[in-house]
Amino acid sequence: MLKSMTGFGRGSYEDADFSVNIEMKTVNHRYNEVAIRLPRFLNPLEDKIRKTILKTVSRGRIDVFITADYNVSGNCTLKVDKNLAAAYHKALQEVGIAIGADAAGINAAAEILYLSKCPDVINVKEGFFDVESVWPKVEQAVEQAVANLVAMRETEGGNIYGDFIYRADLIAEKLAQIEERSPLVVEEYQAKLQ
Repeated sequence: MLKSMTGFGRGSYEDADFSVNIEMKTVNHRYNEVAIRLPRFLNPLEDKIRKTILKTVSRGRIDVFITADYNVSGNCTLKVDKNLAAAYHKALQEVGIAIGADAAGINAAAEILYLSKCPDVINVKEGFFDVESVWPKVEQAVEQAVANLVAMRETEGGNIYGDFIYRADLIAEKLAQIEERSPLVVEEYQAKLQ
C-alpha cells in the first residue's frame, strides 16, 4: 500500500499518579531522523522511545513532542534562597527611596508575593523518580501515537494513489484522442501548405 510521507499521530496515557501525552508528525526526508522533545525527568527513556518509533516508521523526519506529569507525594522539596530574597528586598527598598515612596506604604504581603515570584528565590528540587516503572505507560502512549500516525499516512497515501490513478487515466484518455487524430494532422498540415 502506498503511504504518504506526511502524517500526524497522538497517543496518551493517564492514571492517578502519572499522565503522558505524545504528539508526532512526519514530513518527507531522505533519511530517517527522529527529533524528540520531552520533559527532563523522562530523558533516560529517550532511546527506548526512539527505538519504538523506528520499529514502525522507516523513513522521513519525525518530530515527537512529549508532555508528562507525575503526582507522587514527597518526591520534591522547595528550597528558598534567603540571601537572594534579602537582596531583592533591599533592591525594592532602594527603588522606593529613589521614587520617594513612603516605606510604611509598602504592603508586606504584596512584597512577599512579589519576592516569591522572582527568579531563583524558590527552587524546586526533585527527588528520585523511577522512570523504568513508567516505561510501560509511556510505551503504550508511543505505540498509540505511532499507530495513529501510520493510519493517517495510509489514508493520505490512498488519496495520493487515487489522484495518481485519476491523472494516469486522464493522460491515457488524452493519448487515445491524440492517436485517433494523428493521421488527420498530416492531412490537415498538407492542406495548409497547399
